[in-house]
Amino acid sequence: MSSIMRSFLLNVAATGVSLGCGLLVNIVIARLLGPAGSGTVAFMLWLAIAAASIADLGMPQTMLRYLAGEPADGTWKSLSRAAFIRLLAPAALVIVVFSGASAFASLFPNSNYGATIWLAAGLLFLVYLLAAFSVAAARGRGHFAAAAKNTVVGNILQLPVVLVLAWLFGPAGALLGMVVRYPPRRPICRAISILSSTARVLALPADLRRYARGMWLSDLVEIVLLTRAEYVVLGFMLSATDLGHYAVAIIFAGLIAQLAFQLSSALLVGFASSLATDNAGEAAGLLYRRSFRIAALCAMPVALGAAAILPTLLPLVFGEAFRPAIPAAAALMAGSAFTALTVPPWAFLAAGGQSRRIMHISLTSAVVLLTVLPGAIWWGGVEGAAIARLAIDGLSLGLHTRAVKRHGGPLLPFGALFATGVAASATAGVAFAIVSWLPGVAGIIAAIGVGALVYLASVRVLRLVSKEDALQLAQWRPGDRWGGSFFVRLVALVTGHRVA
Repeated sequence: MSSIMRSFLLNVAATGVSLGCGLLVNIVIARLLGPAGSGTVAFMLWLAIAAASIADLGMPQTMLRYLAGEPADGTWKSLSRAAFIRLLAPAALVIVVFSGASAFASLFPNSNYGATIWLAAGLLFLVYLLAAFSVAAARGRGHFAAAAKNTVVGNILQLPVVLVLAWLFGPAGALLGMVVRYPPRRPICRAISILSSTARVLALPADLRRYARGMWLSDLVEIVLLTRAEYVVLGFMLSATDLGHYAVAIIFAGLIAQLAFQLSSALLVGFASSLATDNAGEAAGLLYRRSFRIAALCAMPVALGAAAILPTLLPLVFGEAFRPAIPAAAALMAGSAFTALTVPPWAFLAAGGQSRRIMHISLTSAVVLLTVLPGAIWWGGVEGAAIARLAIDGLSLGLHTRAVKRHGGPLLPFGALFATGVAASATAGVAFAIVSWLPGVAGIIAAIGVGALVYLASVRVLRLVSKEDALQLAQWRPGDRWGGSFFVRLVALVTGHRVA
């Protein structure tokens, strides 16, 4: 568990930079381009990522799962080379499709989706695909620090580039600026090495191909349909402005989803390692329950607390033009806790090779979403889409935990989850009361500060952190020169356990 938490913390540190820079980028795009321009960028960004999910054939997730169990004798190199070669043909085909769409769009110069936007989205697709494979392979080999460094560098570089290019070239410039976020140095070098090598490339084993196929289908449903299906339906049923409102409404909830995703890779590697031990059931069960408690401790207060202050925060950050997005943003933010809590059961199933179960869950969720979404949008517009998304995220969590139980996995720590929900609800209630009484920036700062104190007090009173977790947390103390003794005392104060 210690190595998993270390990997998770590295990812969290990198993701903190990523979330901050991503938020600033979205603010820049919203301020410069308005609701309609933001909607165009959001749709094309989703399209590029969806295309990458189609072209990757499940190889990134497969590398993350199977490279963790490969010996350090060079076998993993042959495996990753074989997997990478499988990406080349579909990647080339998708690039041809984007180029054809650009040529067709040039016939309609006044369209919101012009020729340059399609070319920018095609370049973003290619870079994202290469970077996703590279990062998954690095994390599968346990190189979380290198992947985190790449993430930090790309996100810091992205902000000024997006600002300049969006100002000069509009939505197409914003998409081109996002390319900087995924520096694909390692995959490009690997592609050149593969294409110039005369060595024989081994075929992927049958079990890897089956696993990859299941994960690929699940990712297709998850990203192409579940993640942003609202964009397609909203774009068809409503206006580009409504799409822009929804794109901004989901930004804050997306930050929680990205943070939770950083735990998924570390957990998948950890579950894969624990399932290979002699006491696989006990080790995996302990990790499952602890990861659920940690996910709840981190996600619930942020999701509910942020939902409470969004009525003040969202128009302050993005402008008064986005005030209609407030109800949808609050609902989506509260529902992001479901997304975060889905990560542990998903990682447990993926590490156990249950890609088919994951695929069935994704398909079920997608069918339900596509069934209810048009009616929800017809009934409530952008708010209806948000409510539909909230319901589907809750359904997905229930289906994943049920699948873990049917697969012989452990039960949820229901008591800890309920207590954490009580603490997070108290935090949200205090935050909402403060911003209602004290508007503006001062109210937001006060709500965050007082809410954090209320939550820490609730963690202590309700004993939400176990003694084992508190001892492990205290072991990560900085040197005494940097406040190590203070850190230990702080852990003891918050958790209520003696850790010295």
